[in-house]
Amino acid sequence: MYVDEGITGTSTKHREGFNRMITDCKAGKIDLILTKSLSRFSRNTLDAIKYVRILRELESPTYIFFEKENVSSEDDTSELMVSLMDDLAQQESRNIGSSISWGKRALASRGIVRPRRLNYGYEYNENKEWVIKEEEAVIVRRIYTDYLNGVRRADIFKRLNDEGIVPPCGSGLWSNSSIQNILVNVVYKGDYIHNQKYKNPERKQPLVPNRGELPMIHIEDHHPAIIEKDMWDEVQKMRAERQKSMKRVHLGFEKEEVKNEAFTDIFKCGECGRTVGFGRYINRKRVQKLDDKTGEIERKKIKKKSSVTLFWRCGYGLQNMLQACDAKQFNQEYLEINFQHLLVEMISNPEFKAYYEKQMDELEISEEELSMEKQLIDRMNELYQKLYEAVDEELNKKGRDSQRIDMLTSKIVAIQEQLKIYTEKREQQQFLQSEMEWFFNSYKLQDLLGKKRIRNFYGFDQTRYGKSLLPSKVLETGLKAEEASFNRELFERLIESGIIYKDGTMVFKLKVGLEWSAPVTYKNYKKLITKRRKLESFLKRLDFLNGPKIKKSMKYCRIPRTSHEMLAFVGDVMTIEHFRTTIINPLVEMD
Repeated sequence: MYVDEGITGTSTKHREGFNRMITDCKAGKIDLILTKSLSRFSRNTLDAIKYVRILRELESPTYIFFEKENVSSEDDTSELMVSLMDDLAQQESRNIGSSISWGKRALASRGIVRPRRLNYGYEYNENKEWVIKEEEAVIVRRIYTDYLNGVRRADIFKRLNDEGIVPPCGSGLWSNSSIQNILVNVVYKGDYIHNQKYKNPERKQPLVPNRGELPMIHIEDHHPAIIEKDMWDEVQKMRAERQKSMKRVHLGFEKEEVKNEAFTDIFKCGECGRTVGFGRYINRKRVQKLDDKTGEIERKKIKKKSSVTLFWRCGYGLQNMLQACDAKQFNQEYLEINFQHLLVEMISNPEFKAYYEKQMDELEISEEELSMEKQLIDRMNELYQKLYEAVDEELNKKGRDSQRIDMLTSKIVAIQEQLKIYTEKREQQQFLQSEMEWFFNSYKLQDLLGKKRIRNFYGFDQTRYGKSLLPSKVLETGLKAEEASFNRELFERLIESGIIYKDGTMVFKLKVGLEWSAPVTYKNYKKLITKRRKLESFLKRLDFLNGPKIKKSMKYCRIPRTSHEMLAFVGDVMTIEHFRTTIINPLVEMD
């Protein structure tokens, strides 16, 4: 029997019993599903039709019989009936939800709201009225006061964590978002807004912001205020001014500068165990400018995008809670390259193949296990025979005594659980073998290494440009693949989860049950970044030395000139030493 107690039928996402049943159907363990009614199977029309089709098209089809509607999916017309009846069930579910929401709105319009959980700083009294919880209200007042005094949100939550003050959620640590939520919430000035967020009918998100889809009710002076209204308004004004000042230097992201969705909720931090999340920021360009007053050259940021960093970091790190976990951030490209190296390892490393073969051997059913399995099957068949006889005897009696039947049934169920171990072992071995054979047959080493992202250092005429123009040495990065040729479909098929440690070592857990990591760390990736920067700088210098500005300077220098005169002519903002090293010396060497 498969049951989901207290779980809504409008989505299959959190229905563990339902999903386990579908898995068993695909494994050929079930040929018929009996369900009380269509609404018990699913209240989502698309889900209902989807699973009816999936189960009917299996190699060993599984059919569904809906008792109340007297419909079987084996019938060709069943899909239409399922669609019509499930629409009614789905609408019924929405109507019930709408009725409850209407009732809450009606109470809110009269100033009556009783959320199950009150905001930080409040609690219910014996009459279910909002009262201030003074030990928490002190913290709320402190947050508002600190913010008005110019303390940054990051510094506020760090101080609270350092003092060991329990956050609103009751455990863990204070974060930037928890401070933000307190600063913007009208609850703290004594007001309440009903329907600020609402449940999404599609159930893709538990709650979404209300942007006019439902009527919002603002109840003023609903409960005692922790923060005076003037103070609350001043905080909002300060927040608006800060946001406005930040928008002046805001630079947008391009469409391709987004997170790799395949990594969402996959990796855990190897230091603190928190989920690794995504972040990104813009690196603004720095230029050298001459200070007219001091005559010194300074490097200043300008409102121009230089590059974008896409990175992944543990939840504590993203919230800047370094006292909880000091694991560093890792560039998204590094995660992609690391996965690429994992694939290379799986194909080329004999140790991985030996590990895979060892796992296959461990999943093999031994002679002793085969003998035990046969004994269990024989014993179960004996119990089934006794059960049939007991049921037949009980049916011929006027007063039924089911005690013996229950005892036999319990013994049969216990044996089935023991046999299930052998069945699962065979299925796991078969799955491991089929997936690994598919991978080895589908991918070759040359397919995974990809093309070189940029030209090799040795691709230039050193005799023409001079050896000093080249970087001092070619960096050995330790990476076999220096270009991320990320295959999302392959990642999602192979990888179940992963752990990222402080040094960047990544341990991948494959869906077939194996665990492996590539011998790559973030130190290797940093070498790759340095190598790219050196090459980019080298190419840029070559272009400059062969460009029109230098050609014009060469004509200017037909008459002997000093270094200072040449620098003034070129017009670049740099020191005379840097000008000699990067321009004059290479030009002399090229001559």
